[in-house]
Amino acid sequence: MRNVEKPVWLFPLPELMTFYENSGFTVAKEDTLPDSLEKTWRLSKRKYPQSAPMVAVPDRR
Repeated sequence: MRNVEKPVWLFPLPELMTFYENSGFTVAKEDTLPDSLEKTWRLSKRKYPQSAPMVAVPDRR
């Protein structure tokens, strides 16, 4: 992903995952979430159980 200086996290619903994968995001394991996002992830997962964490990291080329 271009113009990204830090990792970008999101929690999309399954029907949007392909869109985000095509935009440079990858599915992430829950145990790799930053501590600062743990509460947000728990709330999101409770409301949308089918969601999954995804992350885009800076392109270091």
